[in-house]
Amino acid sequence: MRTRTRTFSLAAVLLLPWLLLAAAPPPERARKGMVAADHRLASAAGAELLAQGGNAVDGVVAAALAAGVVQPSASGLGGGGFAVLVGADGQPRALDFREVAPAAAHRDMFVQSADPKASVAGGLAVAVPMEAQGLALLHQRHGALPWAKVVAPAQKLAAGGFEPGTHLLKSLSGAEGERLAAGLFGPGVKPTAGARVRRARLAAALSSLARTSGESFRTGEVAADMVEAARAAGGVLTMADLKAAAPKDRAPLAGSYRGWTVITMPPPSSGGVVLLQALAALEAYDLRGLGHNSAEYLHLVTEVMKHGFADRARRMGDPDRVTVDVAALLAPARVEAIRRAVLPSRIFAPAHYGTPVDPGRDAGTQHISAMDASGLSVALTTTVNTSFGSGVISPKFGVVLNNEMDDFVARPGVPNAFGLVGSEANAVAPGARPLSSMSPTVLIGPEGQRIAVGASGGPFIISSTLQAILNVIDFGMSPSRAVAEPRVHHQWQPDVLMLDEGISADTAALLRARGHVTKELPFFSAVQLIATDGPELIGGADPRKGGWPAGAW
Repeated sequence: MRTRTRTFSLAAVLLLPWLLLAAAPPPERARKGMVAADHRLASAAGAELLAQGGNAVDGVVAAALAAGVVQPSASGLGGGGFAVLVGADGQPRALDFREVAPAAAHRDMFVQSADPKASVAGGLAVAVPMEAQGLALLHQRHGALPWAKVVAPAQKLAAGGFEPGTHLLKSLSGAEGERLAAGLFGPGVKPTAGARVRRARLAAALSSLARTSGESFRTGEVAADMVEAARAAGGVLTMADLKAAAPKDRAPLAGSYRGWTVITMPPPSSGGVVLLQALAALEAYDLRGLGHNSAEYLHLVTEVMKHGFADRARRMGDPDRVTVDVAALLAPARVEAIRRAVLPSRIFAPAHYGTPVDPGRDAGTQHISAMDASGLSVALTTTVNTSFGSGVISPKFGVVLNNEMDDFVARPGVPNAFGLVGSEANAVAPGARPLSSMSPTVLIGPEGQRIAVGASGGPFIISSTLQAILNVIDFGMSPSRAVAEPRVHHQWQPDVLMLDEGISADTAALLRARGHVTKELPFFSAVQLIATDGPELIGGADPRKGGWPAGAW
């Protein structure tokens, strides 16, 4: 494996916000394969497999497993996710290994709970983990190297140790961080910069994963450990839940934007639908002519996003339980209605975009993009939901358990703090999958070019993925610049336009003059993007979480 270091020109320095540029990784190029993840060691684990003759699926799975070791606040074997894959032949596939509600879950379980935080912290927040099953199945179908070899880099990191990164150290601050650190690294271990930490118990879980191809997480010793931990913390997870849950093949969504085919995740992802709807609406405008991150451009993107997020809240849920009319949401009539509703000089009250409905919440996550020389392209987003999920860590194997139950609308029919009423489409139900913002996406250009992209950060995933795509296609940016540029976010409710660092004060003032209520909110998502450039692959990793791409020659 060979890494090339590139330097930025003076023009590039002037164009990039200096705060982001200071921490941004240099552009990475390779021919054999590329992986871009939220953590440098995760990308390196994937690139190691590509250098050994593996393909993009081997690389993305190895990176996902390694990320769960070194960045456990965002993802891991106690969670789940989505993957979108496009083969060298152009055949698109989507795998849903999203967590599901336990059989004992019911619509009013959090209404009846005396603990107002029961959907966020503790055993009741734990949905049925499917990360191990999903990664194993993805590899079984599409990987090239032996399964044990794919698991090995993560197992080596867990057993041999690693230096904790800035993101992990920050997430472990405070008294709660001390408790979590003990569960991750052992009693009395306080991780510090530059000092190696080990996850010996998780190394044993990874060894079991390698031996059983994930079965031990479904019916075996690791499954029993997770169930015991969840139930001891007040949860309802059972061994029967783990045995019954299974990843599901989904028909990926496909749309188009300026001659590119956009392949993305269908429901229970809300992100794919909103992304395709927004791109279809924006295609009618000369975005380059408006100027990148000008007030005119950001206003237009914001207004389109507000309509998409309103549709998300009102109409989307688990497609196995409720009807999600994707065709109507993406129909030309709906796209044209959005265009007609957008005015260049003003905004409207929230009801203009849709009836106030609580869409539920999701946050956290880890996105990984991978591509190899054959053209095989994978976008994989995985999560334990909020930072360290439920805060429950299994005692024997050190698996961080998700709090994905909080992605459901916890109190349907009950107004929340914003006066929004919960949607029945995303209510808790046994075996249901909660709505997600995860938006793994692969694009194929008019001349066969490819992009693999996605993001972490709850609802910010959708807006960040959208703006990264626009940065590449409309503004011709390189992957590294496209993911580092400042962004904005609006999710319709609350009615606040969130501005990243680097959005100028003058631009913010012009947005407020149009009626936007603005709030500065730096570091609200991280995008990973790989694009082809002739025979070479270019990787861009978002500096906001310390991401760093790695390639194999």
